[in-house]
Amino acid sequence: MALVQVTACGSTGPNTPESSTLYIGHRVGGGRVTGASLEEVSVSTRMYADLELFEPVALEGGGYARDADEISPAIIQSALSSDETVVRVDSFRGSYAKIEGMRPGTAEVSFVTNRGHRTFEVHVAEPAQVELRHYVWDLIGDEADVAFSQNGIARFEMVRRDMAHRILGGYGAALPLHVDPPRAARLSIRDGDVEHVNIHLEQETETVTLRPLGGSPVTFPIIAPSDDDVWGVSAVNPEGGEMDLGPLTIDRPTLVTVWSRTASGTRLLGLMGRATLVSASPEVCEAESDEDVHGDGVFRVRGIADGECLLEVQAGVATLNVSVPVGVGAAAGDTDAVEAVEVAQDDTQDDTQDETRENSGSVTDS
Repeated sequence: MALVQVTACGSTGPNTPESSTLYIGHRVGGGRVTGASLEEVSVSTRMYADLELFEPVALEGGGYARDADEISPAIIQSALSSDETVVRVDSFRGSYAKIEGMRPGTAEVSFVTNRGHRTFEVHVAEPAQVELRHYVWDLIGDEADVAFSQNGIARFEMVRRDMAHRILGGYGAALPLHVDPPRAARLSIRDGDVEHVNIHLEQETETVTLRPLGGSPVTFPIIAPSDDDVWGVSAVNPEGGEMDLGPLTIDRPTLVTVWSRTASGTRLLGLMGRATLVSASPEVCEAESDEDVHGDGVFRVRGIADGECLLEVQAGVATLNVSVPVGVGAAAGDTDAVEAVEVAQDDTQDDTQDETRENSGSVTDS
């Protein structure tokens, strides 16, 4: 099936002023807006694309907000395609519209909203190449030693491109991705998610190979979970890579990874749903899963008041409690202020030694 890309045009509609600030994009899990741009937006679909029209909120110091609670939706009053043999408007409600790519080509879709009129050019194309990316590669490098955790679920970003190398995406049709051995893994996507694919490792095998359409195959070894695996917590460095979890700033979310490594240092993928991270001090901080957006083992932690943020991580049979300062007295980068305050193991494992690492807080799953 064909995919869709949307770019902004400058034409205006009748009886309504043109809005030069209307953006178009799509949402992924957790309410974050992605693909949002005025001039060119990739709106993914292999058959359908769910679009949202909105005006972004300007941030102090420049730029625009992208979180769902920091945008101003534009209520769609009408939507019309210039060529329904190329792209068809299936439906619209509120600030959302659903379009269907019919055949390769270009058409314009005009929207009239309560915030003005805007026309977007829609390119419909067949996918020619698919790229797979796991967030761990951005944190520890493409050449890092990684493996799939047996019976785990790994979440990959999936980027589709046409022959002109435009980014496309979509849902509603077969995924352009194959697995070898064929029954080693099952593929799934969340309803409407145009950016990710979940890999469910369901068969015992030594390796699994992912073969994306027109892209390079990627082979991973499969490793069974072990009592010797080391679990830990790190923060995602906005400038790239991982760092020890440092003090939190009020109302500024921090991405946190719960990770697992084998005793030999191999980083394990496929932790989706196997680890949880919750706030044990909800009056000071809050935590929520970010796996739908960034991938398996990723959480968002946000300070909401001065004090000590107590985070409880359940990973395998291990429980790791981490204390992180929040507020004015918590200087960013002061990782010495972060303390792993308690490591509790399963009652059946009392005779084992706990291995902890200061600041990031790591524990051997024993």
